[in-house]
Amino acid sequence: LVKQLARVPDIRLTVILLNHGTLERELVNNNISVFVINERKLNSIVILHKLFLLLRRIGPDIVHTHRIKENILGSIAARLSGVRHSVRTVHGASEHRPHWWKIWKHVYRYADLFCGKFLQSKIIAVSPELNIRLQDDFGGRVVTIENGVDIEAIHIPSTQQLIIPGKETATRICIVCRLVPVKRVDIFIEVANILINELGEQVEFYIFGDGPLRDECNMLIKKRVLSSHVHMMGFKDNITAWLAKMDLLMITSDHEGLPMNLLEAMSLKVPVISHAVGGIPEVLGRGDYGLLVSEQNIDSYVAEIKKYLKNPDVVFEKAEKGYEFIIENYTAEKNSNAYLKLYRNMTK
Repeated sequence: LVKQLARVPDIRLTVILLNHGTLERELVNNNISVFVINERKLNSIVILHKLFLLLRRIGPDIVHTHRIKENILGSIAARLSGVRHSVRTVHGASEHRPHWWKIWKHVYRYADLFCGKFLQSKIIAVSPELNIRLQDDFGGRVVTIENGVDIEAIHIPSTQQLIIPGKETATRICIVCRLVPVKRVDIFIEVANILINELGEQVEFYIFGDGPLRDECNMLIKKRVLSSHVHMMGFKDNITAWLAKMDLLMITSDHEGLPMNLLEAMSLKVPVISHAVGGIPEVLGRGDYGLLVSEQNIDSYVAEIKKYLKNPDVVFEKAEKGYEFIIENYTAEKNSNAYLKLYRNMTK
């Protein structure tokens, strides 16, 4: 989105990040103004103060936030510094409600809800299904702008040469996600356990991503004695290069909005099998462009993967149709135009 908006002549764009890293480098390489307020070294009060001073200096018309912490700090700083409008994009429903004794997590959750209700002008959902979920909290201020992908940018790294663990002739099945409860990586590992025991070296499984459940995932892999065929790959900067080498992407989440890894896989013509949640069924054409699992259980995924392995040409044909659907409906240009229209309407 930022790269697309930076091409618009009358848009003055500034990105504020809370961490150094890959995103910062990519933005700098694209000549986009970037400020980093390092959350690893500063507490939230200091971050809020620095945000306030920075926004006073920049003087933006709109502050656009993503993620809970940024929503809270960004919307408060925007209001204190006199910014006319603050908006947020919501990428998925709340993962779970914290236990009653985790007081600060409840405070955090209600602070986010308060800021969305009273300090932000628009709440942007990435799928129509998520829009409906958000209506209860935010009413008519919720709008839908679906994600989009830069097709050309995705295909450039897909030609990279990579050293991929596991048997080269095996079917490579992967999951790409943050390792948190809602993503249900445990289902992915249990599916791998069944298929590896049945098919042996015919299949290899790859987990791309990091997060608080990393150790738990490693323990389950060792418990099931799967280390030779289930590979913990960690976070990858160039994830589309790795995704392009896979034969199947699995999405096992309990809930999603409209995940970028789905759009990226479809842009690379990599077949997808997914839980039928959020905006995913619509993008997969209700099964015309990929495999959908309506029942969130291990056996359902195993059955669909076996169908794929038995007759891969049918699934590859779905992936081809899915690619055409993506380039017609989910491009980064279409996404940025929708945001630009929203911004202009807000600042009239």
